Parts: sequence; structure tokens; C-alpha cells
Amino acid sequence: MVKRVSGLWPILTDIKTIAKAYLKVRKGHELEPEIIKIDQNPMPYLEKARELLITRTYTPSQYYEYDKLERGKMRHIAFLPYFPDQIIGWAWKIAVEPEINKRLISQTYGSVKGRGQHRAMMKVKEYLETGDDTEYCLEFDVHHCFESITADMVMRKFSRKFKEPE
Repeated sequence: MVKRVSGLWPILTDIKTIAKAYLKVRKGHELEPEIIKIDQNPMPYLEKARELLITRTYTPSQYYEYDKLERGKMRHIAFLPYFPDQIIGWAWKIAVEPEINKRLISQTYGSVKGRGQHRAMMKVKEYLETGDDTEYCLEFDVHHCFESITADMVMRKFSRKFKEPE
């Protein structure tokens, strides 16, 4: 039986979490017009994002989508506007990530802070060098994997782990 977690809603709606989320959003984008505008007086924007969460009136905006040729490969890019979507997205990540990371096995490397492709590669080399009947390593790319995951699927999984309806 999965142990269900509660108490994340106060973390998500805390102005400190939302401010920390904004700092994550703006990192590397400080010269973009929307960030410059918000930077002049960020508190009204942060308070508005918090209010949208508390009153349960937040609805995600439409994604901006375009195709981009990168290193000879066509990539489909989809992103949300900075305010309030990316701020709320980061606040949500800050609130739930510690609980999600507790469930990951030690061989999970993608999108985990402190782990990445180099650490994964070193672990594979270690497995191959120590023997233990390890002879092969399979590398693969799951093409269009995330496009096949629906919001309903994600929400069902999260509702099993997190008690709060919010």
C-alpha cells in the first residue's frame, strides 16, 4: 500500500515558495521584456499567483508551440508564458519534488538534481567493470514519450500519492 502524503498545500501557497519559484523562472531570462517588467516590482505578481492558487481560480494558459531545427534534428517546442504559469509550475515542483524523489530508485538519473547523464554513465561503467555477469548496456531514446502521457494519467498517479484534492 502506498503511503499517502498531505501537508503540501500550505507549502505550495506560501509566498516564500512562490518567490523561490519566481527566482527559478527568471534564471537565465533576466533580459527578456516580461521578466524586466516583473522585476521592477515582483510582489504584486507573486501575490496574484498566490491568490489564484488559494482561491482555486488558476487555469493554465495555452502553450506557445513551434518547431526548431537543433543539431540536425527537428524538435517540437511547447512552453507556457512566464506569469503566472511557470511560476506556479515551479512552486508546485518545489512543494512535491522532495516527496517524489523519496520514491525513486538509486538508478534513476534523468531530471534529478545532483544526478545526470555523466553520473549515469559512470554507474554503467562501474557495473560493466565489476563483473557480476553484466556484459551489455542498452541505450535508447523513447521518441515522443511525453506526448503520449495525458494530464488525466498524471493526476491519477498523483492522487494515489497525495491526499489533498488541491
